[in-house]
Amino acid sequence: MLSHLGLNKMFWGEALSYAFHIVNRLPSVALNRRTPLEVWSGSPANDYDSMHIFGCSTYYHVTESKLDPKAMKAIFLGFSRGVKGYRLWCPESKKVILSRDVTFDESGMLQQEKSQEKEKQSGDAQQMEFETSTIPIKDCSGNPY
Repeated sequence: MLSHLGLNKMFWGEALSYAFHIVNRLPSVALNRRTPLEVWSGSPANDYDSMHIFGCSTYYHVTESKLDPKAMKAIFLGFSRGVKGYRLWCPESKKVILSRDVTFDESGMLQQEKSQEKEKQSGDAQQMEFETSTIPIKDCSGNPY
């Protein structure tokens, strides 16, 4: 998840925590198609609406001053334990922020992924063009075979 988003290795704990969160809410064949959370707590997982793409762009509400912007851009890292809210990374202040009033922009990630696929396809075509070129083989005296 980190390499796909281009995030620093310092976020590995956040990525691992979010991966655990997702795995514990997915049904398992070993548990007779129940989720680990359901087996542990006895109640089914029903918070699927709060699932979002790790690392997607978010905008959290700010109420500092009347003339300041009403929302600041951040990166979604996951959920906070014991507090209702989302963990966000603010690149401007370089801090983790907890906020409940968040707007997610997951469509930007999908557009970015599509543009990366197009670049990869054009790169593959250039690579294939390079691979099809032939190099004449010469013997030790420099004469072609």
